[in-house]
Amino acid sequence: MGSRAGNSRASASTARHGKKAVGGGGEAEGDEEGEGGQNFWSVEHMVALIRAKRDQDAQLQMAGHAFAWMKGREWKWADVCERLLKIGVDRPANKCGKKWDKLMQQFKKVHCFQGESRKEDFFQLSTKERLPRGFNFNMDRNVYEEIKGSTARSHTIHLQNVADIGRAGGVQLPSGSSGSPKFVGDGDTVGDGNDEEDSSTRGCSQTTKSPGSARKRKNMRQQTFEALTECMEKHGMLMASTMESASERQCSIQVRQCEAMEAELEVQKKHYVASDEVSKMMCHTLMEIAKDIRDR
Repeated sequence: MGSRAGNSRASASTARHGKKAVGGGGEAEGDEEGEGGQNFWSVEHMVALIRAKRDQDAQLQMAGHAFAWMKGREWKWADVCERLLKIGVDRPANKCGKKWDKLMQQFKKVHCFQGESRKEDFFQLSTKERLPRGFNFNMDRNVYEEIKGSTARSHTIHLQNVADIGRAGGVQLPSGSSGSPKFVGDGDTVGDGNDEEDSSTRGCSQTTKSPGSARKRKNMRQQTFEALTECMEKHGMLMASTMESASERQCSIQVRQCEAMEAELEVQKKHYVASDEVSKMMCHTLMEIAKDIRDR
């Protein structure tokens, strides 16, 4: 019994040390999750994931805001999965989503550190130097630069919205200057206890249903309601203006038709008057002729 417990503690310690070894240093070639490397993400695969998400965001942005809102989280990550398959990267949609969450959280933390420290470079620090600063994960420089480059071209993964992945509630990362930002997660965020969990999320504190987030959701609903009300009012005014304009055009056409008919009536009246005069003259002439004939 004691032997099995000792072996269990030893294997857990070995796994933790092995994981730190993978996360140590800027020269690591990938990120291993789960046991036995079954969910290993190489640098190339992570870069491919970032590019696929960036291309999808650009496509949705071009399609319009309404189209993007119609597409849920499941559709978005299934689409990303298909994009990865086309370039030979076979990953389930849920794994892609969870890996994206982790990359965005790690990027936010590293980016804040790079902006604060000025003189220190995260990628030049050793594993021992990173740990006191709250970095118990590894991020390759190529992955960091790829995300940083994508933020300049896609508003969806801008630094202010690095965790906006289309879910309800979302993972919110405020734009404060702290090197270990807080976030609010739902059922799909990291830290759900499965194989996708790694040490990068332990440096962040999770809060659920905070007053600030409740006020934010309430304000969002209020803004949405006000926007819909304003849109309906504008639509009503536009319809009324359109109907009034159409009525005015119809009335103008009918007035012109009436004026044309009146002008034609005047012409016909003059024609009939002249015709009556001619008829009277002819009758008078015929009566004179008849009178002359009788007198003879």
